[in-house]
Amino acid sequence: MYGLFIDALTKITVRLCGLFTDAVTKITVYLCSLFIDAVTKIPEHFCGFFVDAVKKIIEEKIPSGQIDEQCIADHLYTAGMSDPDLLIRTAGEQRLSNYLLWQLSYAEIWVTEKCWPDFDVALFDQALNDFAGRKRKFGGL
Repeated sequence: MYGLFIDALTKITVRLCGLFTDAVTKITVYLCSLFIDAVTKIPEHFCGFFVDAVKKIIEEKIPSGQIDEQCIADHLYTAGMSDPDLLIRTAGEQRLSNYLLWQLSYAEIWVTEKCWPDFDVALFDQALNDFAGRKRKFGGL
């Protein structure tokens, strides 16, 4: 059973990185129906924001058939806010660092070698111009 639990968590992580689309509903239903107790004991360092959302869903006793991406989004800390369209990373960092994983799944990422204190209006304009020229696919091919 523990192996199945780890497998489900791995699949959630993959979805949060935007590598597959509608399986999250099936995974969430699976987690909530089979692993309610285990989900509430996941260490906080593993996507704590997502764990907290799942805990809220469990506490509210939402039927598994009603749990979908929107339900999860409605229980995140950022509920009611628009997902970011653009993430600007300074200092050449090319990772999300566990930052808004769910919300950034379709965001464009723009990286600069400049460190944050040196980030200026000209770089911001460059990021916006690059973003404006991108063809957004939102998970499509």
